[in-house]
Amino acid sequence: MLKDAKNVDLAYDFINSRLDADSGKFLIQSYGYGSSLSTAFAGVSKDELDKLQLPADPDVMLKSTIFTGPMKQNDDMAKMFEKVKAGG
Repeated sequence: MLKDAKNVDLAYDFINSRLDADSGKFLIQSYGYGSSLSTAFAGVSKDELDKLQLPADPDVMLKSTIFTGPMKQNDDMAKMFEKVKAGG
């Protein structure tokens, strides 16, 4: 969250909604997304998880997920993005 963010309460509402088991279950069932919540996976049948090729245990998925680290050229990329937005 940016330090001068407006509507901070709405940002926290969004964060809290993503940490809700029903929200995770919805993302699993509707979009085939995984969830970091074991309670979300517990709400979905094994057959449905198999169909979506998702494990019942989110730790299994997290162990095989590749996370990106901090980008060393972040400042250069931000400048390039601003240039692209400006039409350059």
